[in-house]
Amino acid sequence: MEGEDSDKNVKIKPAGTFRRGFENDVSSLNIVEADSGSEKTIEFEINRASLYDRLPQGLFHEHHKSEDWDDVEHRSRQLKEEEQAARQFFCPFDQELNHYRLLIELEERKELFGFSENRLRPALLKFWGLNLKDFSPKQASILCYLLPNAHKITGNIGALKVCYQAVLGTNVAFESKPAKPVNINMDTACGLGAASLGDDFIIGQDFDAGNKHFCIRVGPIPGSRVPEFLPSGKAQKVISYLNEHFIPFDWDISMKIEIKDQYQRFCIADASDQARLGITTTI
Repeated sequence: MEGEDSDKNVKIKPAGTFRRGFENDVSSLNIVEADSGSEKTIEFEINRASLYDRLPQGLFHEHHKSEDWDDVEHRSRQLKEEEQAARQFFCPFDQELNHYRLLIELEERKELFGFSENRLRPALLKFWGLNLKDFSPKQASILCYLLPNAHKITGNIGALKVCYQAVLGTNVAFESKPAKPVNINMDTACGLGAASLGDDFIIGQDFDAGNKHFCIRVGPIPGSRVPEFLPSGKAQKVISYLNEHFIPFDWDISMKIEIKDQYQRFCIADASDQARLGITTTI
């Protein structure tokens, strides 16, 4: 149904809404071969209203009143024939309307499900500030799903973990850490008589700002991915973007990149994934 010319070989015939309450939406499906035998048409009969059902019945049927049973039976057959003739007349119009309904449905599907197929809209990428030089198409697709729900993800540790893992493609854990006290420089402190207690004056040199502190542990990752997580690497830019959009402003965040055991060795080499002090190499 989603091919370029597939809709040309599809015919949809609305049969009215009488049976819609107790039947499926699609009443029947038939494959009709052309006279030449070269093409086949898929004919759907659906329990939906056509133009005939939407227009006043007086346009197609003449008012007739009779109490004779034989006349009523004859009139019933006549009405059925008139209905079939009217539906046949409006069939090309219904086909054209259904053709455009199908095109609209396909466009909506592209907008809703196209992210998973890497059919990203440039306007959407520009709106969210997603540069494909820093993000892979898969990462951009996932973020286009997540960013409209940022208000549900922000501050939710479980949702944040799933979000970061989906985008980074590796294990991620959020660990709560004790908050770091804020130290006051005594050289800039106010003197007695020029400050208000609890506002710009406290007892002592340290105080708790009330911010939460979390350590984001990423990995373990293979040595080949280490360059991505260096300060100028793509993964580090992705993490900064995620922190900017999903981490509450009053959280203090630190990062720890973990390397798989087989790559944690002291090795001097020219390769970009070797000899990174504090990451793959320690003293």
